[in-house]
Amino acid sequence: RGRRSVTHEAAGGKGGEPRSRAPKMGAEASMAPGEEARPVPVILHVYDLGKNPEVQAINSVLGAFGTGAFHCGVEVYGHEFSFNYKTEGSGVFKCPPRQCPGHTYRTSVNMGFTTFSSAQAERVLYVLMQQWPGTCYHILNRNCCAFCDEFCTALGLGPIPQWTRNLAKTASQFGSAYDAVVGVPFSVGAAFVAVGDSISFGLGCVRQVSKSHHEPLPMY
Repeated sequence: RGRRSVTHEAAGGKGGEPRSRAPKMGAEASMAPGEEARPVPVILHVYDLGKNPEVQAINSVLGAFGTGAFHCGVEVYGHEFSFNYKTEGSGVFKCPPRQCPGHTYRTSVNMGFTTFSSAQAERVLYVLMQQWPGTCYHILNRNCCAFCDEFCTALGLGPIPQWTRNLAKTASQFGSAYDAVVGVPFSVGAAFVAVGDSISFGLGCVRQVSKSHHEPLPMY
């Protein structure tokens, strides 16, 4: 039958009804019967990969060709979510907006507005956590940018800008620059924000598959 969409998985059983109803919280709890959730902004935060000034210089050059070595995260309901390598459990994590440890903030892109309530967005994240284990990470094909693209699509928005994702296509044209990028060592270490085993918006609805071991992360 093929892989079902994230939105279908988050909806749950027949007729779009969730398998188990989460308690209404936040904005959803204050809504009157039949009232739709208010549109909430979704923002893509773009970082230069790592903290090395050489990467920032390389990105300035590659920017002229519509590409670069970037890390991305999606902000919704006051938290930023992204994806990284882990030896076990989900690779999905959260951090404060524009403050992802181990990377240098560059710019933000307004992706539009989602009508998903916080509880609905958390259910989408729960499904993504199952579909994006840390061990499936690939530096070019299944990385943080690919995750952000799928998350934004699941929230009812368009794809993220192509210039954040097309390094793979241009890597062969800029072999030496690409080698310099992937050779830059950096470690998030204990500064990495996994917030224990919680990945929710602070509502306690969504949990990590396993606790973070705060291991040094590879390039992504």
